Amino acid sequence: MRIGITSAVIETVRRSGVKMQGLMWHEALSSRGHDVTLINYWDDIDYSEFDAVIILRWGTGLKNIAKELSSYNIPVISAPIFDPHMPITAYRLAAKFGHIDRLHMSCPSRELFESVKHITMFLARSEYEREYLMQSFEIPAGKIRIVPLPFRIKPAEVMPTKENFCFHVSNLNAHNKNVPRLIEAAKKYGFRLILGGSVRGDEGRKQLEALMAGNGNITYTGQLTDEELRSYYMRAKVFALPSLWEGVGMVALEAAACGCGIVMTNHGAPKEYYSGLAELVNPKSSDDIGRAVMKLLDAPNDSRLMEHVKAKYSAEKCAQLLDEAIASCLKS
Repeated sequence: MRIGITSAVIETVRRSGVKMQGLMWHEALSSRGHDVTLINYWDDIDYSEFDAVIILRWGTGLKNIAKELSSYNIPVISAPIFDPHMPITAYRLAAKFGHIDRLHMSCPSRELFESVKHITMFLARSEYEREYLMQSFEIPAGKIRIVPLPFRIKPAEVMPTKENFCFHVSNLNAHNKNVPRLIEAAKKYGFRLILGGSVRGDEGRKQLEALMAGNGNITYTGQLTDEELRSYYMRAKVFALPSLWEGVGMVALEAAACGCGIVMTNHGAPKEYYSGLAELVNPKSSDDIGRAVMKLLDAPNDSRLMEHVKAKYSAEKCAQLLDEAIASCLKS
């Protein structure tokens, strides 16, 4: 198959999860023998030559992109990468009434709702995401396939030797990542916390430094290469991702594949990936976070979660599911 991958929204973050997902799918489908193009607006593209096009994300451009692509009589597949942070009823109301026709104004929820008729299939990363898409935007159940997100980093072959610290990596100033409460937990419970990832310029760095000030048990490594990232995964005994909302949390999945104990938000979809083997916490409670981190730091190493993640969420396993989902569009 010749498959195109594009985005409904311009991405300004250098190492965003959306970009990572697109790159991972490009590599996964290419490895299975498909001709895959990461579509660049500035290239001379003949869309009629594609067997299917995948649109990543959802936003105010989705309806027009889906409508235009559907005119080529090829399957249009949407992977909205929908990370819900409001109740289903709020999205449903926005989908129904979030527009003013006479002013040609719309909102992302309305755009997604109106794009459904132009899209052949939606890809969700979890049952939680699937339910939100069905109930908020009236997408028929038969039009949604679940394709989990795989881990990206090479996993550990056996349980590695672990050091007694907690690791976290993300866009550290992002509100949903909940880093201030994780830092608060480290201060209160005294565990060693290493933070990695990006900050938003000088202002973002100053905010992080102010949160960490005077606490020698908390350090910031800066942006990490993939090799450095894997090294921290392999050494950390615990990885914490107590997000206020999260779609999947690929970094926690990667850490689990490298033998980390996982402290994970109890909100939303991510917990589906861990089969009861992660410590789930109320992300609004620094005490809940701190107690869970300490519990795993004090516990013996346990390889069950590592083996579970490696078995279910390898690139090969998830690529097969993605391949099957796209192929089903061509048969319909």
